[in-house]
Amino acid sequence: MFVFFCCFIYWGYLFRSSSMVIQFDAVGYEELGTMIYREGWEAFLRTGPHREPLYPWLVATSMHIADTTGTPYQSIQKFFQVAILFTTQLMLMALLKVAGIRDGIIAVTILYFGFSPAIVNSALSLYSEIAAYPAVLAIVWGGWYCWRAVHREKTSRVIAGAAFTALAFAWATFVKGIFQYVFLLFIIPFVLTTIEAVLKRNFKKMFNGIIFLVIAVVTLGSLVISYRYANKRLNGNLEFSNRYDGNLFGTAAKRTGKLSSELFLAHLASVPGGGVCRVFFSKETCQYCEFFGMDLYRATELPPLLKENGVETLGAERTHEIISLAFKKIADNPLQYFFLTALESLKMAFWESTQIGFVTYPEPLKRLFHFSPFKNGIRFVLVALTYFSLFHLIVRTYRRRSELFIFDARKGVKIQIEFFVLLTIVSFTALYAPFSILTRFALPITTLYLLCIAFTLQDFLGEKKMILLQKK
Repeated sequence: MFVFFCCFIYWGYLFRSSSMVIQFDAVGYEELGTMIYREGWEAFLRTGPHREPLYPWLVATSMHIADTTGTPYQSIQKFFQVAILFTTQLMLMALLKVAGIRDGIIAVTILYFGFSPAIVNSALSLYSEIAAYPAVLAIVWGGWYCWRAVHREKTSRVIAGAAFTALAFAWATFVKGIFQYVFLLFIIPFVLTTIEAVLKRNFKKMFNGIIFLVIAVVTLGSLVISYRYANKRLNGNLEFSNRYDGNLFGTAAKRTGKLSSELFLAHLASVPGGGVCRVFFSKETCQYCEFFGMDLYRATELPPLLKENGVETLGAERTHEIISLAFKKIADNPLQYFFLTALESLKMAFWESTQIGFVTYPEPLKRLFHFSPFKNGIRFVLVALTYFSLFHLIVRTYRRRSELFIFDARKGVKIQIEFFVLLTIVSFTALYAPFSILTRFALPITTLYLLCIAFTLQDFLGEKKMILLQKK
């Protein structure tokens, strides 16, 4: 309780003394929320495809309450987002308890979650990542539960678990569309288990596996496809969201272009962040290695190519053509492309930052967040812990993979949860790597990174305790 009390005091202080900065993508979320509130969903769909709909709907709800109460909508929005933060904190604590993590480690983990500069920033800014936090934890919880249910439980539990997991993925997808593709990678273990059950004539497991796959795929698929067809009917585009095709092309063009030694080194230096890159290279060079380089190619090289191919209007034909052009770019220089893509994926672990922006902090906190030893130190410590815990858990899960198939009351639980945490992180990172990664893009899976760190601390502290007991 003391941990939650400390977090509430801190959140209350920031709620009263900080303000949202509406710029860049936040402007788009505000405009879409205004559109839904004033003109309804039909206008949102008719003028689309736009960004994923769940967060703009939340903004629209804040605006409706604000007009009713006379309170600025940003205050209502911050209240919703702090409530999401608290809900996620409770879910994080519950999942750690299920995994058998010691109370002290749980307390430290949820305390850091409540004070993390990057995570708290997401609750105070008008950006959508905050809305995905509970869904991502629900995905891991659902995956673990369904894994055990498919192997040993009644079919009724498989049905409930499959529906829960699919709805968690739907929630995440309607915040960040990439989760509809994470789902396809997430269900691979269940597909393999079902195939194995067929080959070994284990009809109970085979039936459970088929039931899980059918319910999960149909539930998520029906929701995603329905939304896509709503876009198709009202704006002519069978798409879930906008811009991903252009971003894919712009990134492919940048990564397959001529790579000088300076640009190569600048790409390496930009992995920890633009601030590190700018210590060694010019601002323009570093911007090219970041999101701006992709924007440059998307804006300058793509339109002439579309015009040359006779595809200029919005629609499925244009999207297919852009994706085709992106793959042609990749085919021109595949080794360089895949090397730079792998390099880009490393940015996901650099999730902690005091400099994400889009929030005006009170002066004492602003000075702290700009104090170099603090801002650089906390980023270095968290990225080191993140990488170390990921490596440790990958090795440990592989070595103890037999425990993935142990389903008694306690043994195997932690390894199984770790497996689905790692599967979600790897899938999310692999699917984001073909695009340019900003710090805030990693925020939806920060809870999973904290789980990894907590699991690793448990392993090492547990081993240390065993050694001390053996010496006694």
